Amino acid sequence: DRSIYGLSTGERQRLALLRALCLQSKVLLLDEPTSALDHESVLQVEEVLKKRLAQGTAILLVTHDVEQARRLASRHLHLDAGQLEEISADALVHPDEVPELVK
Repeated sequence: DRSIYGLSTGERQRLALLRALCLQSKVLLLDEPTSALDHESVLQVEEVLKKRLAQGTAILLVTHDVEQARRLASRHLHLDAGQLEEISADALVHPDEVPELVK
C-alpha cells in the first residue's frame, strides 16, 4: 500500500516496465530500462525481455550498455550526430576501449 512516490528509482523503473509488459504489446519501446537497477535486477529484467523476444515481441531498446546490447539484440543500430547506422555485434565497442583521441 505504498505510494509510488515512496518507491526508489529502481523500484519505479521496474514497476513501469511491469506495467508495459502487462499490456501484451507486439512492440516495446524501452529507453534505458535498466539504468537505475543493480546487477542482479538487470539480469532478471533481461531474462524477462528474452522471453518476450522468444514469444515474438519486437523490442526497440535504447541503451548505453554495450554488453547489454550484445546480450539482447539481434540487430544493433548506432546513432551518432543525427546519423543512424546498423552495425554488427562484433563492431560494438565498449566505451573503455575507445581510443583517447576519439573521446
